Amino acid sequence: LSAAMMLDHLGENDAANRIRAAVSATLDEGEQVTGDVRRAQTGSVEGAAGTQAFADAVIAHLA
Repeated sequence: LSAAMMLDHLGENDAANRIRAAVSATLDEGEQVTGDVRRAQTGSVEGAAGTQAFADAVIAHLA
């Protein structure tokens, strides 16, 4: 999301919105979320993904 904020600052609002939408879609799916998100969802980190897997899922939503 910090990349989206940077893109907003640079006036690249469409690209920023695409990143936000991809992050949102990844979180909504709930499959590839990091430990902090999984803990907030379920109270446990069991089944959490690493940061690389989360990033890959976000990137997949950009394609």
